[in-house]
Amino acid sequence: MQGTTSSKKSYYFHNKYLCIVNPNAGSRFLKKKQIRFIHFLKSQPNVNFLIWEIKQDLNEIKNKIKEHEYIIVIGGDGTVNEISKFLIGTNKKLGIIPLGSGNGLARTLGIPLNPYKAWAHILKCNPISIDVGFVNDYLFLCTSGIGFDAEVAHLFNQSKNRGLWMYLKVIAKQIFIYKSKLIEFTFDNKTIKKKVFLFTCANAGQYGNNFYIAPNAKIDDGNLDLVVIPKLTPLKSFLVLFQLIIKSDLHNNYLIQRYRVKRIRVSSKQFLKLHIDGDSCNPEKYFLFTIKPSSLLVLK
Repeated sequence: MQGTTSSKKSYYFHNKYLCIVNPNAGSRFLKKKQIRFIHFLKSQPNVNFLIWEIKQDLNEIKNKIKEHEYIIVIGGDGTVNEISKFLIGTNKKLGIIPLGSGNGLARTLGIPLNPYKAWAHILKCNPISIDVGFVNDYLFLCTSGIGFDAEVAHLFNQSKNRGLWMYLKVIAKQIFIYKSKLIEFTFDNKTIKKKVFLFTCANAGQYGNNFYIAPNAKIDDGNLDLVVIPKLTPLKSFLVLFQLIIKSDLHNNYLIQRYRVKRIRVSSKQFLKLHIDGDSCNPEKYFLFTIKPSSLLVLK
């Protein structure tokens, strides 16, 4: 089967599956893996490609999505997040080939991390409905936060290097220098004002790489799991964060405050960094976190 190549490096086959490829996702090793996998997909029937190289160029994606029922994202959580904007509330089915740095949603859904096994999985699985979180004008599928994790996401996104080790390096450096932020947040007619080290809303249980922030979160229960870690000494912050990540029996430490909510308002006197699914967003002073239940169809 032969494709046609445009100046934007987009390859089209007028068939069932639209595979959207983010060539900028993941580490150099993953990019090589991605190239080999795309070569494999070209031999598969019913496949249509779109190589998405310019993040701001969404018109072609929107037009091509209209023509297909199955939208397969080849990349990481950031790419899945961007494409999902066009699928919410539709009958389009999202498939994931996890070739990113963290792959939090794929891990949550039990999708194989091997791309060839993930493709075989897509061909035989059925769609399920999952919830989608929102913060201001952004959607998130796994997590969104305005504390320590937002600072880490900001620095990680600025780095030229990708992958787990770079992520751990940023965490190790920031854990002892990050300054907790004073915020006021309101939910269920309760208002709390305090300095927080970490303030994260979770739709899924993990950030990615099996780093769990809300082990009991469910992606289809119509709720957000809010996790708050107040201002602590750097050493205590490190220990509490470590307990969270490894899902230790100690994660019920009294220092970790958990709430199950549907709507949270947050305000601050200073601009705070925000992350959505690990990608850094513009700092803001006001945040509204909400959940939209059963609004996205995903192949699981």
